[in-house]
Amino acid sequence: MNPPQQLLKNLFWNFNQDKFSSQQDFENDLINYNELISKEKENINLSKIILNSPKIVVQYFYWDEEEDDDIELDFLVEANNASNFTTGELLFKIHNEFCKSLANDDHIFFEGLELWKEGHPDFSGVPFYFLLQGS
Repeated sequence: MNPPQQLLKNLFWNFNQDKFSSQQDFENDLINYNELISKEKENINLSKIILNSPKIVVQYFYWDEEEDDDIELDFLVEANNASNFTTGELLFKIHNEFCKSLANDDHIFFEGLELWKEGHPDFSGVPFYFLLQGS
């Protein structure tokens, strides 16, 4: 399995929102947000399989005011079908995992995922991606 070096670089998203109760609600907002930012009707295929892996580890950072420091956290995401991820499912799960951490952060804009070549020390064989965040 050779996971792609980059994922979801062509989508716009803002993590400064609450958790979504359903993937469908999230996907509707994702499409609307992309149309708003690009100022045209988007043809986004959220059902497209983008990663043939049952799991992925994602790392992100946020500013912790109490610690007065950047905090890096990672988490494991598992595919619903235990086989692969669609665009909509992966971004929905990422959003819901850490939207609270980013609520008061400057780096709330999604800019894609980038594969870390070394892999994660606790999750051997699982693709390890960094969340690219913009402000």
